[in-house]
Amino acid sequence: MGSDSLHQWAFPNRRPVPHGGTSVSFAPPEYVIVRKLEYFREGGSTKHLTDIRAMLDVSGDALDRAALGEWITRLGLQAEWNRALSSPL
Repeated sequence: MGSDSLHQWAFPNRRPVPHGGTSVSFAPPEYVIVRKLEYFREGGSTKHLTDIRAMLDVSGDALDRAALGEWITRLGLQAEWNRALSSPL
């Protein structure tokens, strides 16, 4: 997991998904959204914003909005988040 606090949060919060009689774990969508906000801040690619909008549309109530908001605030990603929310799909 390393020393990255977001990684340390994501690992115990991974999401199990049933697949072929077993379960496969995936990173929580909140983690992916926060990382994509960071990538957008670093590189400016609007693809990350489009991906985030699609994830929001698909995830609905499955998102932990409190955790997402906490990470956005903690990492100073409010401007990027606002841009993602106003971005078309």
